[in-house]
Amino acid sequence: MVGADLIRQLPRWYRSEDLFHLVQILVIPRPGYDLSEDDLMEVRQRGGRVAIADMPQQLNLSSSYYRQTDDTDVLPRAVRTYIDQKKLYLCLGNSRKTLPTP
Repeated sequence: MVGADLIRQLPRWYRSEDLFHLVQILVIPRPGYDLSEDDLMEVRQRGGRVAIADMPQQLNLSSSYYRQTDDTDVLPRAVRTYIDQKKLYLCLGNSRKTLPTP
């Protein structure tokens, strides 16, 4: 699962093609980030299987923000439950460094 802001970067990730063969990429629309058919096509041409989430409401939220703040109030209950069940972000202390702003 990645935000729409990352789809263009995916083909340049380390071992991205290995990842593409292992999982289906679920792209979450985000306010201010249009999904380009060219970007999606590049991922697909490299073996990626891409699905676009049908979100009734777009959230202006990123995993970086959540990891830095641990603000569970910004997440829908279902997402919080999933994170807890799958034990995601257990090392939050290592990822709370402030990200540089572009």
